[in-house]
Amino acid sequence: MASGRMPHTSTRGLWLATYALGLIFMQLLLGLILRYVGPRAAQALRRVHFVLMVGIAALILSHLWLNGPFF
Repeated sequence: MASGRMPHTSTRGLWLATYALGLIFMQLLLGLILRYVGPRAAQALRRVHFVLMVGIAALILSHLWLNGPFF
């Protein structure tokens, strides 16, 4: 990025994308755990899974807003 080939790059946007990637891995792990837990624990974990999805979507949209050519 320092070479000047990516002049429209926000460091904050790149960090947001990094955090989103971490949340994606957490959601993947949680999805694998959901396959093996009982119905009572699955209900609470599904809520966490949904909240992670919303967080990932918010981080991705923020990343696109800061770094993308679309906004």
